[in-house]
Amino acid sequence: MTTPALQAPVFYVLAQIKFNRIEQMASYVGPLQDALRRQGYPDFREDHQLHMQVTPGPQLDVQRQQVERWVFTDQKRQEGVILLKDALIFQTARYSRFTDFRNAVLQVLEALHREVELAYVDRIGLRYLDAVIPSETHPLERLLSPGLFGLYREVAGEPRHSVTETVSGVGGGTLVVRTLISPQGVPLPPDLQPMSLQLDARIQASQDQEAAVLDSDYFVAERETFDSQAVARQLDASHEVISEAFRMATTEQARSELWQL
Repeated sequence: MTTPALQAPVFYVLAQIKFNRIEQMASYVGPLQDALRRQGYPDFREDHQLHMQVTPGPQLDVQRQQVERWVFTDQKRQEGVILLKDALIFQTARYSRFTDFRNAVLQVLEALHREVELAYVDRIGLRYLDAVIPSETHPLERLLSPGLFGLYREVAGEPRHSVTETVSGVGGGTLVVRTLISPQGVPLPPDLQPMSLQLDARIQASQDQEAAVLDSDYFVAERETFDSQAVARQLDASHEVISEAFRMATTEQARSELWQL
C-alpha cells in the first residue's frame, strides 16, 4: 500500500484524532488558518453539520444538534483538514505513501497544538478506502477473497449491491472491515457522503461497471497525555493492522499482477 497512487487501489485515506474539548476553539481558528495556509491549505470555510442523537426508551427521543466545524483544503481540494471542538480529521484523495500521509497529519496536529496546547488524546483512528475495479482479465473473483461476496452471486435476479462487515479486537483497538460491491461503479460509504474532496478520475470513470470498495477502519480509544510522537507510533501500528486486513481481503494475484504490491 506504499506504491504510487496510479498502481495502488487506495483512493481515500482519513485519520482522526480526538482530544480534550476546547469550547472556545473558534477564537483559535484565525491564527490556525494562517498557519495551515502556509502549509498548503489555502481554502477555508466554516460550516455546520447536523448530528442526530437517538435515545431509546418508552418514547424514542431524537435530538438534533448543529455541530460547528472548520474546513481547510488545498487548492485542488484533494486534501484537507476538518477541525471540530474536540477532534481533528485529516483526509486525502491523493494518497501516495503512508510516511508522507503520517507526516502531513503530524504537521497539522502540531500546528494546532501550538495554538491551543492540547492536554490529551482520547482516540486515534485510521481509515482506508480501496477501489477494486475489475477487468475482463481480472474479474472480482480474482481480486477479492471469496468470503467477501456473501450471496452476491447466488441470489436470483439482478444484484443491486452487497455489503459485508467484520468487526474484531486487534492490538488494543477495534478493526472494522467493510466490503461494498455494486454493479454500477465504485460505491462510496454512506457516512462519507457527500465527499468534500475531489476524487480521482478513475472513480468517476467506473460508474458503468461492477466494482467494489474495501473500507478498512481501525481505531484505538485510550486517553493519554498529548505527545505527537506517541500519535505517530499509533498511526504506524494502525497502518500495519490495516495493511494486514488488506492482504487478507485481496488475492495474491491481484496484489502482484494488477496493483504491483
